[in-house]
Amino acid sequence: HSPSLPSCHLSTILSAPFQFRTYCIVLTRDSPVQKPDNSKTCAASSAPHNGRWLPFYSLSPSLPPKLPPFNHYEWRPDKCTFPKYEPAQIAKCVNKKRMLFLGDSQVRASYIHFVNKLNKGLAELGAGLSKSKIPLFENHEDTKTTLPSMEGGKITVDYCVDPYLLRAVRFLNSATVKDFQQQIPKWESATGGQLVKRGWPGVDGKGSGYDYIIVCVGQHFASKTHYSYHSYQAAVNAFLTAHQASKGQQKPKIIWMTIPSMVPRTDAWVKGAQDWRNNARFSLMNEWLTATLSKQKGVRVVDYFGPTFGMLFTSEDDAHYRGFVQENVMTGLVHALCGE
Repeated sequence: HSPSLPSCHLSTILSAPFQFRTYCIVLTRDSPVQKPDNSKTCAASSAPHNGRWLPFYSLSPSLPPKLPPFNHYEWRPDKCTFPKYEPAQIAKCVNKKRMLFLGDSQVRASYIHFVNKLNKGLAELGAGLSKSKIPLFENHEDTKTTLPSMEGGKITVDYCVDPYLLRAVRFLNSATVKDFQQQIPKWESATGGQLVKRGWPGVDGKGSGYDYIIVCVGQHFASKTHYSYHSYQAAVNAFLTAHQASKGQQKPKIIWMTIPSMVPRTDAWVKGAQDWRNNARFSLMNEWLTATLSKQKGVRVVDYFGPTFGMLFTSEDDAHYRGFVQENVMTGLVHALCGE
């Protein structure tokens, strides 16, 4: 990804009483605009992709004179296409699997959407949970969710609050964490210092016990804690080293989601919190991340930045992406889980 501005279409919406916002639908991250090549399937392990938001009813990169509603768009990579997985297909794909979503509130948004999508598929197959048992996004805590599988047994989908990855690093390989802590001297006084005392939500307490760990971190490093770019690199490298050095019968497969885009704030938050988050910074962090993960055998990468960058002002809380934006992020995540 380049921090340079992509080509986009501007429009204005009424987002709240007497408040107007301008949003940008990204047509492409390259210039000039070219018609997408949908002739081949995206590799399950490849990301990020140059792409664009296009209306459902057209493959043309040009937008109609009148913009359709937001949820009539979908994110399409330029040089490949994601297979369409119906909810029931997803339920069959992850049958009896154990998955952990690990990181900050951005990956929790994906976790909640995935659980709902999976539960819909299970309901179509005669299983599933009642709505009252589905976790809520607002409860930003460690969360365990157990869903019934089709052939007996269960499907485990958990979430662990670990925005700096220290909980995971400490559990997977405690020897690695000493060097990591030296890279982040303010750690114990930060919010995460309390989180690490909670331990690890492993399935069996002996190794991780998960088949997949889906990771997404990065935004907290540039928010109020103001850790450096080097600290972010140290966190990612410490996790990868700890995972490689971890002992257990079966190491979980890693799926890493890039840092999603940051909604430009126009309120007092940035000044009050001295928030350093911006999309140029995240673009560079993601560039380093994907280059680093490309050297790791078996680690799959999901593009969270590209789809969200084109829908910045659709966030309901000026921070997270839900609804149809998260649904489009899911196409990459599900393909990483279920694709060959």
